[in-house]
Amino acid sequence: MLPEFKPGLDIPRSVENIDTVWRFGYQIKAAFEIEHSTAIYSGLLRLSDLKAVAPNSLYPMYIVAPHERRDKVLMELERPTFHDQLRLHEVA
Repeated sequence: MLPEFKPGLDIPRSVENIDTVWRFGYQIKAAFEIEHSTAIYSGLLRLSDLKAVAPNSLYPMYIVAPHERRDKVLMELERPTFHDQLRLHEVA
């Protein structure tokens, strides 16, 4: 875990568990959740928490999962909590 992402008053504990955060200085450039063994819902919730602490930040967020979990990812992304908060509309 990067020292800049240690939990505290500003950062929820769940954010420290995001799989990969690309940053330049203190600015986040992208966030990635790799979903091969944990619940997809949990990964999306971590990204949602990150977005909630900085709602005006504009950086891409990615869910990476095996092809066989694609339908489950899409189903979870349709939940209002994630669809409206994360705005993950592009699917590859």
